[in-house]
Amino acid sequence: MIRFRWLILAIATFLLLVACIPKSVNLTCDTSLPNTQPPPSDKITIAIYVDGTPSMEGYVKNTTSRYVQTIELLNSILATAGKRSQPTLQYYRLGTTIQPITREQFRQAQLPKFYDGSNPNFPLQSVSQIEAAITPPDEGDKLSVIITDLYQKEADTTLLSQKIKENYLNSQRQGYAVGILASKSEFNGTIYDVGIGGDKFPYNTEGKEPEKWHPFYVIFIGPETDIAYYFDKFAKLREEEDLPKDSQLVIFSTSIVSQLTHIEGSPQLPSQLNSPLSLNDGNVAVEINNEPIELLEIDKNASEEFPIEYSVPFKQLSHTLPIESNSIATKIQIQTFDTFDKEFKQSTDPQLEKAIEISEWKLSNSQNLDFTTKIKSSNFQQPGVYFFQVEALVKDLQEPSWWKDWNSSENSQDGSKTHNLLKFLGELKTITIDLMNSEGNKSIIGRFCYGIQKN
Repeated sequence: MIRFRWLILAIATFLLLVACIPKSVNLTCDTSLPNTQPPPSDKITIAIYVDGTPSMEGYVKNTTSRYVQTIELLNSILATAGKRSQPTLQYYRLGTTIQPITREQFRQAQLPKFYDGSNPNFPLQSVSQIEAAITPPDEGDKLSVIITDLYQKEADTTLLSQKIKENYLNSQRQGYAVGILASKSEFNGTIYDVGIGGDKFPYNTEGKEPEKWHPFYVIFIGPETDIAYYFDKFAKLREEEDLPKDSQLVIFSTSIVSQLTHIEGSPQLPSQLNSPLSLNDGNVAVEINNEPIELLEIDKNASEEFPIEYSVPFKQLSHTLPIESNSIATKIQIQTFDTFDKEFKQSTDPQLEKAIEISEWKLSNSQNLDFTTKIKSSNFQQPGVYFFQVEALVKDLQEPSWWKDWNSSENSQDGSKTHNLLKFLGELKTITIDLMNSEGNKSIIGRFCYGIQKN
């Protein structure tokens, strides 16, 4: 009987001791980018369109012009230097109709006969309808490359941007983007289709500085990974001066960063905050095992607001539009430890939703993201351990200054600029932002995780 009582006492003591041991939990903070793109195949169709209207003839009066050199450069890079092992190249001459041409005929775009109607192989094309080239791929991946001065019938760039949205920049075509290579070239000819009235005027760059030369554009529409690959090559050629230094590269894409920004390093903390290596309130013992999580401990008597300043690496994808730091918004996910079920559970406590606030966003040197996290200790109304995951979302993008510098007004006859350029690029930017903020898309650039113990 005595032995039985001792056994009962031993079991009760054991259970009491077990109940007093805090639950061990390893927290994680996922900083991987959401992968919405299917793995690329080896095959891709590259369709190259050259504007064959008379407005382009002025670029080739000089046989060594920048435009001529770019035609040859594209011929080489697109045919031999892509990331796909099995590309299929197609060539077209663009005007009121789309004329299939051979690779050799494409190279003749370096000559006046390609544009002036003097050669029966290249009949005169009175106006350019670029939108006709923007068709969705029948099957498989397609990259469209359009070489043009962006002067359209009735100056209708909106029709062009609408076609891009309809066939590529939409939620059904994940992973597609638009890239623009903009350059200025020597020119001696007539500029047509200026403004809604279709005006024209002569322009000759002889004796003018390069900033007064006539712009032309290479529009890339297709898989974002392929466009980024080619644009990295163009950027390297620009550094080596095989592409003009004043050439501009921009990619319109919902992909903004190469990796999610997260907490790195040890910021200077207010004296009333502790930064332990682990948390333990007697109910749960939290370890982070090198995860990018900031652990903080708040004294039980604290009631003030604690600001913490951060400066963390920011890795924006090359050539994409710079983010508007004032537009960054946050989405907070909160978990509290349930002492009964011994696990972290989601919380929608409105007080806890205000316990962390991240603001004062600023990009410094385009390589670091600065911000301030405010910990509001009075919002932690109960002692315990809390886990916060804060997503940083971008709502707006900036416009590079060259858009306005290269844009001309309705009645301008400045051949160093392009009519309606700002409107066209602005429309592409708006389409991109709308897609970023549409349902099912998250323009996330960072995730910041905090484990907080309120004593």
